[in-house]
This record gives sequence, C-alpha cells and structure tokens, in this order.
Amino acid sequence: MRASADHILTYARDLRGGGVERAQLRLIRGWIAAGRRVTLLLGSDQGPLAHELPQGVRIVTGMRWRTLPRLVRDAAPDVIFCPGNFYTGLAAWLRLRRRGDCPPVVAKMSNAPVRADHGAVMRAVHAGWLAVHG
Repeated sequence: MRASADHILTYARDLRGGGVERAQLRLIRGWIAAGRRVTLLLGSDQGPLAHELPQGVRIVTGMRWRTLPRLVRDAAPDVIFCPGNFYTGLAAWLRLRRRGDCPPVVAKMSNAPVRADHGAVMRAVHAGWLAVHG
C-alpha cells in the first residue's frame, strides 16, 4: 500500500443531484486543488450536477456493479472514496471481488447511525449493516 493517496477514485450512479453527490463534487474540487489526481466513475454523466463537474477530474461513464472491479483495476487508484451510505453495498462488492487486491476504501457516512425513522426491525438490520462495514 502506498503511503500517500496521489490518485483518488470515487463513484456515483449519476449526476441527477442529491446531497451525497453534491458533497462528493465539493470534495473532488478540494482534492484537485491539493494536487491529487481524481477519477470519477459514473453510471451516467447526465443530470443537473453535470455543470458542476470540476475541471481536471477524469470521468469514466458506463459504471455498473458488474463492471466496477474491472474499472477500478484499470484506473489503479491509491484509494477509493465511497461517498455515502447508499454506495456502501458497491464498496463491499468491490472488496469481495478484488479480494486482497483492492485499494483501501474510505467511506463517508451520509446518514445518522441511529435513525429515528426506523422501527425496531429496521434499526437492527441497519446496525448489522453498519457492523459489517467496520
């Protein structure tokens, strides 16, 4: 594993908007300003946030869950950034598929770990899901 993250890879379904994707674009701008190389994998580059794509980010479209391991291998990032809870399933899938050959994955929580809108069963499922991710 490299000591620095010169190349950061992150991913999103599309650019239709939402708090997770908007925060992701802000982080990308900051990483580029800090001199990092950034690759953004997208299922589609269409949507209202398309005009907010930072200059200098490498965009790769056509990402699907089946293609994610290959796209990550081809991009060869130093670290993978998972932008929010909605995308943690893809991060888990990627780590399973890549086994020991997966760059470190860093994730941002986009929802509270304990949610008032969940009943007892959903709270238990959500707690289990969070535990799987460490």
